[in-house]
Amino acid sequence: MDTISKKNKILLALAGLIFIVNCVVLVFAYGSIPNNIVVHSYNGGDDSYGDKSSLWWLVTLNAVLLMVITVTVANCQKWMRPTPEMTPKERAESIDNARLILAIVAIKISIVFSIILFK
Repeated sequence: MDTISKKNKILLALAGLIFIVNCVVLVFAYGSIPNNIVVHSYNGGDDSYGDKSSLWWLVTLNAVLLMVITVTVANCQKWMRPTPEMTPKERAESIDNARLILAIVAIKISIVFSIILFK
């Protein structure tokens, strides 16, 4: 059975830590946030106003994405089928690289959600 490398575990833990920090900061700042907040469009313009509780949807979406990535990382060896051209060593390296990419994506997702939440 394939095991997740220490490097990939650390990167996934970092993504989780960024997520937890986002949650903690939002919990402590929530009382000082006005009830109506400005909602921005993709190009940065002010589109409309929304309720501050909508910030929790961002946190929820971040959590769901991190869970999907974590499940994918945990099951990479099951989903990446060996091919005749691939040696077992090449397959293991390929799985480790896929896990590394997913862990980096998880970190970037958490950072992007931090920027969206606190900008």
